[in-house]
Amino acid sequence: MNAKEEFIQIYKENIHREGADAFLEFLEGPHSDFFTAPASTRFHGNIKGGLCAHSVHVYHCLKDYLDRQRVKEIYKMSYSDETIALVALLHDVCKINVYKKGTRNKKSMCSGNKWMYLNLMIISHLVMAKKVFI
Repeated sequence: MNAKEEFIQIYKENIHREGADAFLEFLEGPHSDFFTAPASTRFHGNIKGGLCAHSVHVYHCLKDYLDRQRVKEIYKMSYSDETIALVALLHDVCKINVYKKGTRNKKSMCSGNKWMYLNLMIISHLVMAKKVFI
């Protein structure tokens, strides 16, 4: 199972609030690059599809952390499966459509296509997420 398939499976199994289906349609649709975008330009997930893969990884890490006895007993942390999925899977939706492939002038032994940050459309996607989930 690839990261996109796993993301969709976790999303559909856990997130059931009003607007969840519409938001998933947006993520999969032509106006979103969530499943093909990198998670960053130089660090974690700086590959095609890295944003989705990173989100799935964060979900598994958070789920494992919250399953620990110490976390439950000492820190009294207990959250619904929906809350865990929402927080982990959608924590970086602000990065949708903000990276674009391009070239960068930089002293380096290698050159070529790099992911460059475009500070565009972040606010519109945050507004979209707010309308769907609040």
